[in-house]
Amino acid sequence: MLFLGFSAGLPFLLVFATLLTWLKKVDLDIAIIGYFSWIGITYSIKVFWAPIVDNLKIPALTNLLGHRRSWMIVAQLGIATGLILMALTDPSRFPFEMACFALLVAFSSATQDVSIDAYRIEAAQKEYQAAMASTYILGYRLAVLLSSAGALYIAQYASWMASYLTMAGFVAVGIITVLTISEPVVSNRAKQLMPKAIVQEYYLQFPSLFRIILVIGITLFLIFFLVILLIFALVFPVVLLNSLFTLLTSIQLIDIQWLLANYQMFLGVLLGISTLAALVVYINNQKAPFKTVSEWVLGAVVGPFVDFFYRFGIVIALMVLALISIYRISDIFMGSMAYTLYVDLGFELSEIANITKLFGFIMTLAGAALGGVLVMRFGIMRPLLTGAVLVALTTLLFSVMSTMGKDIVWLAIVIAADNISAGLAQSAFIAYLSALVNKSYTATQYALFSSLMTLLGKFLSGFSGEIVKADGYFTFFIYASLIGIPTILLIVGLIMLKHAPEPKEAGGSA
Repeated sequence: MLFLGFSAGLPFLLVFATLLTWLKKVDLDIAIIGYFSWIGITYSIKVFWAPIVDNLKIPALTNLLGHRRSWMIVAQLGIATGLILMALTDPSRFPFEMACFALLVAFSSATQDVSIDAYRIEAAQKEYQAAMASTYILGYRLAVLLSSAGALYIAQYASWMASYLTMAGFVAVGIITVLTISEPVVSNRAKQLMPKAIVQEYYLQFPSLFRIILVIGITLFLIFFLVILLIFALVFPVVLLNSLFTLLTSIQLIDIQWLLANYQMFLGVLLGISTLAALVVYINNQKAPFKTVSEWVLGAVVGPFVDFFYRFGIVIALMVLALISIYRISDIFMGSMAYTLYVDLGFELSEIANITKLFGFIMTLAGAALGGVLVMRFGIMRPLLTGAVLVALTTLLFSVMSTMGKDIVWLAIVIAADNISAGLAQSAFIAYLSALVNKSYTATQYALFSSLMTLLGKFLSGFSGEIVKADGYFTFFIYASLIGIPTILLIVGLIMLKHAPEPKEAGGSA
């Protein structure tokens, strides 16, 4: 789990903070840099293809390695390929191509996360899950340190190409681990799904209006599922191939005239192969298509939604979902422009790495430890509220720093406050999410929560560059602090309603 956590954490900042720093160093327009942060939305919508990863086999490879290991290997190869292509791309000349290659890394990384999460749950008994998760988080944090501070060091003393090629080499850690470990032995997954009779029983107890809303919501989920599946199965491969041809042409590895003459043929062949591969996978995995699909949709999609609203009640459940959506919004929104602020203030890459990553890493662990102690001492809700308040307040420190110029001491103070508060908030929030989940549907419900908790923040961060461009850093970080106020009010409301994140288990749902 230490090495798998390392493999999971390695790509994240390479398509987010580290990449945004690279883009700033080559003087890419600040508005375009802001839009690059939308790539992070990929991690927030992984729930839409998680059922594919969870249920479909990869022809030949699954028989060789097993279900979880085969998906992890494919995802890791995608990460390494994307990082190599990013290393070979000049973002000042080819920003669109860089975005496509970064999206390949993000998509592969999110797919790997789904596979590793499932492996962790299936590979050990319940009493070992806490130790598995703790070791995974340690590996993840070490990889984040490498892909931020380490990548910045290499970029400063060598080049960005060398930095990203080195990071691509570290993907081997995950590949070697997957080839070494054993495939977990799992009982029939269908037993984990909510039986049809239970779904109907719970569903009929909801008010008529809410039943209609729930049906509409699930229908929209399925529509997004199909749309995103088509985008990543057919549209994105064509766009990616186009970007690859542009890159190869720019470094004169292929002849441009020959490329133009055969361009349509390549796209046609790619589309045909994608369609054929999808058909083979479908036939390989569906013995009774209509019955299997309907039962799967009922158990894997409808069941967890119905279970969640039944256990908490409609009002509390909606408030909880709203809280999950906005709890990290202030932190994510301001994080997209923090690194560009450091560069604009005149800090060297080594200084950014030393303070924000090495020192910040220690402060984050301290904050997480403090959050764990507070949860044990006071329960979940009060530390959850404390974390939200501290994140909003420490974000204001960035506004102050933006007016002070280059000051290494002030940077250390701001980073200490920000990382301690973020670590505390994250620790309390993970405890909160874990308590919400019905253990009969841990993987599905946690995937939904983890996707929901970053989606809105990632979307809004895409406009961060426009705000900085129009109003400056001082005003931007004030906005980032103010959007944390609804989170605070929502937690206060849940506390007043005596909301407990450990609900009674719904009978018969297992």
